[in-house]
Parts: sequence; structure tokens; C-alpha cells
Amino acid sequence: MIELRHEFQDENESVEDVAIRKLMVEKLRLCLLQLDEMERWLIDELFFKGKSERKVESETGIPQRTINDFKRRILNKLKKLMEK
Repeated sequence: MIELRHEFQDENESVEDVAIRKLMVEKLRLCLLQLDEMERWLIDELFFKGKSERKVESETGIPQRTINDFKRRILNKLKKLMEK
């Protein structure tokens, strides 16, 4: 399961900014749960584990171009979910 971690980097951040960030992180977590297993796996590999598309290609045999296409579709899907 993807675990969202966030740290506060700005000690001068307002209470409102902290509250907004917490709400956005929670909304992102809920949106990630709406993705199917393969979509969550790819997002986890690329964004949370920091792997490159080429690294995922070498580990899975899925062509980099296909990984890139999947990633773009998933990010568009997440964007639409976040806008709801």
C-alpha cells in the first residue's frame, strides 16, 4: 500500500496552510485508493520509490514508452479525481 509521508519544511507556515496541505494529502490518498492495483503499483514505483521509467522497464520487461503512456493516463485520472 502506498504510504503518503509529508514533513513540514517551513516553520513559519500558517495554520491555514498546514490545514489545507493535510486536506490535500488526505484527498490524494483517497484518490489513490480509487486506482486499480496496477495503477497504484506503477505510481508507487515511479513516484514513491523514485524509480525511472527505464528502471521499471528493466525490472518488468514492459517497454518504457508503454510505461510512460500508462503514467500519463494514470496522472490524468488522478487529476480528474482530485478535481471532484
